[in-house]
Amino acid sequence: MRINYDFSDLEAFLAVKETGSFHLAADKLNLSQSAITRRIRKLEEALDSQLFERTTRAVKPTLAAKRLQARAEAILDSARETTHAMRDESAVFGYQTNAIVTVGIIPSVAAALLPTALRRFRAAGHTARVRLLDGN
Repeated sequence: MRINYDFSDLEAFLAVKETGSFHLAADKLNLSQSAITRRIRKLEEALDSQLFERTTRAVKPTLAAKRLQARAEAILDSARETTHAMRDESAVFGYQTNAIVTVGIIPSVAAALLPTALRRFRAAGHTARVRLLDGN
């Protein structure tokens, strides 16, 4: 099964549900009202569910919208947490630049020198990954 919606569609859905208005949701997300309408329509088609009852005066969430709300919030929270965690790891481990320091060392010397050398390397603020090669 292919997923035919994305995070921005879920954000638009939650904004409409929260504000009770396509216009206010558009203002909140700094988008046009037609962009919000397109995102909601796309989400409704992907889920094969009507999410809002629309009248000239109000937008009322359907039962499907009420059921989707918790799932949409969880999906977006998970995406934010993932982004935050990956950015933190990138800063710590240097993944963004793929920096790798390769050290070739024989086992008899490794036990005596490596722990101190690696601590000093990290303490100096270096974020590169260290790859050890057995020098035998």
